[in-house]
Amino acid sequence: MKIPKELVKKIAVTGAPLLANEFLWSTAMAVKNQCFSYRGLDVVAATNITSTVWQVFAIIMFAMGSAIAIMVGQQLGTGDIEEARRTDARLIFVSFVVHVLIGVLVVALSDVIPLIYNVEQNVREMTGGMLVAAGCTLWIHALAHSSYFTIRSGGRTFITLLLDSVFTLAVVVPIAYVLCYWTDMDVSWVYACVEAADIIKFLIALPILISGSWARNVINTGK
Repeated sequence: MKIPKELVKKIAVTGAPLLANEFLWSTAMAVKNQCFSYRGLDVVAATNITSTVWQVFAIIMFAMGSAIAIMVGQQLGTGDIEEARRTDARLIFVSFVVHVLIGVLVVALSDVIPLIYNVEQNVREMTGGMLVAAGCTLWIHALAHSSYFTIRSGGRTFITLLLDSVFTLAVVVPIAYVLCYWTDMDVSWVYACVEAADIIKFLIALPILISGSWARNVINTGK
């Protein structure tokens, strides 16, 4: 079996930004967590608990991203560009509505969930505040996540690199650093500001989504 050189080149060009994105994103998360650790071990405990709980409630968000990648990617692969755009818009809307509802649930349980953990009362209070922030910003992450997978489904992997890891390093990490190191802002509000920063990411991606420039057949870019 012979693999055409052009196909290998196309795979490398498309896949390299994804590999770089994973490395840079992991680095950004480590730096962001380090910023929160400056506020003390209690904050570290609260952020760890919040992160764990957030992962549970974000399962549907991750699934929606995969659904966009598969369903929209399949339609793009068959050359049905307009149908792919319609499907994508519907999936993004569904993800938004679902995560508004999930966010309300997280806020409603923000005083209960910390009681599960054997930690000091002040850690429980911080965790509760962070969970409120997480619930209020979950829809933002859902929109940003859906946008990421939408643009990636059309093979625009360099743009996704810029919108994901580069954005996190250039915008989110500096916000976390400034608020943690240079202010006395309550850690729950710091967490809220850091999480809400993803709305900027979505607003940057929105013109790309509306224009439809992301929608292309990766195998045959002429379509």
